[in-house]
Amino acid sequence: MTTLLFNVNFEFLNDIFKTFFLCSALGIYIRFLMSVVSDQKWIKNFSQFLVFSLLPLTGYLITSVISNNIALSLGMVGALSIVRFRTPVKNPSELVVYFILITLGIVIKVDGNLALNFVIFITLIVFFIEIYKYIAL
Repeated sequence: MTTLLFNVNFEFLNDIFKTFFLCSALGIYIRFLMSVVSDQKWIKNFSQFLVFSLLPLTGYLITSVISNNIALSLGMVGALSIVRFRTPVKNPSELVVYFILITLGIVIKVDGNLALNFVIFITLIVFFIEIYKYIAL
């Protein structure tokens, strides 16, 4: 079923959502390995949980959008490197949010449907992390 949403023919993509979930789940698994098995103390805060769940997803979306377009890939690398090297980052999750916002802007231009699915999934991840934080603390 296709719905017109924000001037985009929106269709909930089950396959994309499964891939988004896999990206986030594997990132959280790596966080689990490093925090429990390796006993890394720095990784056990909320900010790092957010980074490990959203950064693999953002990386996947960046590569899937720019994979067939060399000009778009060079522009994306340039934009992300400017943000990374010229922005004083106080917190790793702040950098992830900047990457998500840049990725979202570019993905909306390329495929609005994919961008809406991306935002819905990020919303779900943030809600689940907040629920986890409430339960765990």
